[in-house]
Parts: sequence; structure tokens; C-alpha cells
Amino acid sequence: MAMTILASHYLPSIQYFQHLLNAEKVQIEAFENYQKQTYRNRCYILGANKVELLSIPVLSSSKGEKLPIQAVELDQQQRWRVIHWRTITTAYGKSPFFVYYEELLKDAFFQPQKYLFEFNTTLLKTILKLLQINTPIEYTQEFIINYPTDCLDVRDAIPQPNAATLPQMPYRQVFGETFTNNLSILDLLFCKGNQAKNYLLL
Repeated sequence: MAMTILASHYLPSIQYFQHLLNAEKVQIEAFENYQKQTYRNRCYILGANKVELLSIPVLSSSKGEKLPIQAVELDQQQRWRVIHWRTITTAYGKSPFFVYYEELLKDAFFQPQKYLFEFNTTLLKTILKLLQINTPIEYTQEFIINYPTDCLDVRDAIPQPNAATLPQMPYRQVFGETFTNNLSILDLLFCKGNQAKNYLLL
């Protein structure tokens, strides 16, 4: 494929990074309208008892109008950053590689940003650095509904946990006896560490 088209996701899933790493070039959608109840502002991690959903509260239009993804503001009145980071720490604090990545991720997580899109971008760049992934990434310059057949459009095709459509071999997770696939990349990063990139290439 000449190009893989991805949406802006919050702490994206493992399959998101499989697409990204295996692509020749990547464009991230920057001109779509924000879609509620999607990966744009949510991710899934594995807690002690279940898969946990982390959802960022955002400010919607007072008139109910659709907002461009780059104009969606984070709700700064709620303590979601503190709550999300505490939940992540509880889930992965005892994982083999948490201590190695905690500082960089926490710094990115608590940067005082206003918009969801730039927050997601900051986290994505940080994780790419930790994974040592150098795939060229650009941002779309306009919204295109249907891309040519030589482009892989997966803006709305990333499945939820336990529904991966790309191969994901089981690895030892912090909790549970049954492997849960396609969680946030944090699960793979904290559990596999410097082997995470090779895992994505399987």
C-alpha cells in the first residue's frame, strides 16, 4: 500500500501500531469531524479484575454542532489526567518495564495542552520514541471520504479488545490467565519493553 490512513487516537491500540509500523508511509486524519464514543478520546487497559475503559472528557459545541477534530478542547475542569494516570499506575506499576518508561510518559501526559488532537499527538510521538519506530508520519491536508485503492484507510477500522484482525501472539500480562489482545499499546510496552517493536512485526 502506498499510504496508510489512521485517525488520531488516545493511547492507541496494539493493532494501530501494527498498521503504523508495517506501512511505508502514514497519514493521520487531521480534518475529520470529531466522533463521540470512539478511540479518538478513549483507550482500553487491563486492570486487576477486567478490561478498563479510560475516556477523556471533552468540551462539545453548545449548539450541538459537529466540531473539527483539531478544535475539540479537553475538559480542564475535571481531574481526568490524575484519575487516568493513577489507573494506569495501578494496572501496570508492577509490570516488568513500567519503571523504565514511567517518567517520559508521565511528562507527556501532564503537559498543559488545550486540545485533544495535540494531546494525542504528544503521546503518540512519545510512544514512537520509546518503541524506536521511525515510520514517516504526515497529517492530512483535507478531508477525503474515499481514498484510492492503493491506500489503506483504517480510520474507523481498529477493533476493540479481543477482536484484533491482525495476528497478535499471547504474551505474559500483569493480570488474568486468559490473554486479552489489542489493548492500548501501554499494555505491550510495559509487559514486553524493548521487545515490543519486534512483537509488532510478527
